Amino acid sequence: MENELLLKELLLIRQDIAELKSQSIKLHVKPTVLENWIPLDDIKEWISYGNTQTCEFLKTEGLTISQIGRRKFINRDSLNKLLEKNILKNHEG
Repeated sequence: MENELLLKELLLIRQDIAELKSQSIKLHVKPTVLENWIPLDDIKEWISYGNTQTCEFLKTEGLTISQIGRRKFINRDSLNKLLEKNILKNHEG
């Protein structure tokens, strides 16, 4: 009985480890091209904007955009410039 419980626990631990490895790969290992280009969906999630807000944001902020099919990518350097341009000086809070 005790051996069966230990085997079940071991199986659950192995499943958890496999799931963590899978999630880690999805979050951290990206092709080299994505070092310079960020998928628009990632940007939308990061800034918590919906489709309409994102379209307006892309039109007004001068970001460098590449489109392949229906997917859009934002150049990391242009995003960094936007963030640098909007630094709040002497901001408290």
